Amino acid sequence: MFGPMTSDSTASGGFAPHTPPFGPGQVLGTSVLGERGQVVIPAEARRELDLQSGDRFVVFGNKHNGMLFLIKSDRFSSMADFFLTQSAMFEKIGHSMRDQADEMADNPQNTDGSR
Repeated sequence: MFGPMTSDSTASGGFAPHTPPFGPGQVLGTSVLGERGQVVIPAEARRELDLQSGDRFVVFGNKHNGMLFLIKSDRFSSMADFFLTQSAMFEKIGHSMRDQADEMADNPQNTDGSR
């Protein structure tokens, strides 16, 4: 629907839209905010992303640039778990590095890191 146009002829003699395979940043349609605050996700987006009625989303927004992001709740939970796990690992590494730096500062004659 919103992909690049190709020179393939249509019955009307014009250009036919060419929809490339779904990829990052592809426009999958447009929507309108209704009076009750509801937004309909275009059918193509629902098909491509396997969205089903009842799916839950985490909603992110940026007031400054007017952007709104939806992330399926189950995917967000997985991402959050990953980042929390990685955060704990980096925290351990940071503590270890700080302890080594403190030890080296306390023993300036031993600068090669050996104990």
